[in-house]
Amino acid sequence: MLRNSGLLEFLSSIVGSALKNFNVPQEIIPLAFIKPISGSASMALATDIISKFGTETRIGMIAATIMGASETTFYVIAIYMNSIKAKKSRKVIIPAILADIASIITAILIIR
Repeated sequence: MLRNSGLLEFLSSIVGSALKNFNVPQEIIPLAFIKPISGSASMALATDIISKFGTETRIGMIAATIMGASETTFYVIAIYMNSIKAKKSRKVIIPAILADIASIITAILIIR
């Protein structure tokens, strides 16, 4: 839905232009946006990336590392917070998103 609406491409172009100086592949940015939100959508994006670029390319390896090193954050938070009947998830969401950002940055830095 995000891909068809054009929102994902719009956000990717904005962030991609800012990250161009840091040698971040443009093809990875949509995966970085989607991975914390949806596991199945991120799997589809990663499959598309790996099908297009291959597993031995830098882009393919970064996509695979992001898939293995990060989590579908919002799903996990919803499950955990519901299981303990917690109502305030604010203190959990911010560190979880920071952990996702750290895992994506680490994947990009490691695969050079």
